[in-house]
Amino acid sequence: MLFWGLLASVLGAAMAIPTDSFAVLMVSRVVEGLGFLLITVAGPTVLGRIVRTEDQNSAFVLWSCFMPAGMALAMLTGPWFSDWRSLWSSTAVITALIAAMALWAVPRGPALREVKEWPTGMAEVWRSAPLAMAATFLLYSLMFFALFAFLPVLLQQRMQVSPATVGLLAGAASAVNILGNLTAGVLLKWTTREALGVGAAIVMGLCAMGIFLPVLGPRSAYVLCLVFSAVGGLIPASLLSSIPKVTSTPAQSALAVGLLMQGSNLGLALGPWLVGIAVDNHGWPAAAAWVVASALAMGASVTWRANIRALQT
Repeated sequence: MLFWGLLASVLGAAMAIPTDSFAVLMVSRVVEGLGFLLITVAGPTVLGRIVRTEDQNSAFVLWSCFMPAGMALAMLTGPWFSDWRSLWSSTAVITALIAAMALWAVPRGPALREVKEWPTGMAEVWRSAPLAMAATFLLYSLMFFALFAFLPVLLQQRMQVSPATVGLLAGAASAVNILGNLTAGVLLKWTTREALGVGAAIVMGLCAMGIFLPVLGPRSAYVLCLVFSAVGGLIPASLLSSIPKVTSTPAQSALAVGLLMQGSNLGLALGPWLVGIAVDNHGWPAAAAWVVASALAMGASVTWRANIRALQT
């Protein structure tokens, strides 16, 4: 799955590079999206198999950095390329090299032959913590992309930043999310995942009010963007690293990761759409209302997950 996902990403990029057809570009994005889904589901499952138990927290924390790291790289390196086609060509070549490395270096494991157990295993996943975790990931993703999908526009309109520095500032704000991912691995030695989740929800909701409401100056609002991003990074790392602890078989792990990533993808799709409608109708303060409501709901979903774990225990 990991190899075919990387190959689909290369194929999708290769389809887009020579065409001017909107239909072909959309098909290429679907192919790339399929590759993204295969990679994000297979990657944690492979890590859970090849990484020692005592190192799994660190491995999953590093894995959780892929989204903010990719966004930051795209924003920071984008100006180096003459057009989007040259950027797509470069990423296709890099992805092809990674596919070759994965094929050569990652040991093959046994196929998941727990077919007879899948109905029972799927029912267990849907009744247990992974469903609450997926809801948490959905709400986190909705909040994160509600801000970052519009951050370049917000920097120019709300914070009066020049177009020349928008990419640099937006890329830096995305990169700060990586610090949160990495910090989660340290904090999890001292506190619970539920405490991290509730704390992150509170801080992100408060930051959103300062960012979207016209109460602070541009610099202070941007500092809150950095805090919002850094604290939010605690969520993906804590969720992904908990997969081995809430599932009992590799098949259940794959199902749980898939459920989490679908929650993330749904939040990615809904966040910009809902906030875009709200801002278009009521201005930037309406975005604060959406993010604060999502933060409250995320705190509730974390509490729900804690209750499920307590009942299972």
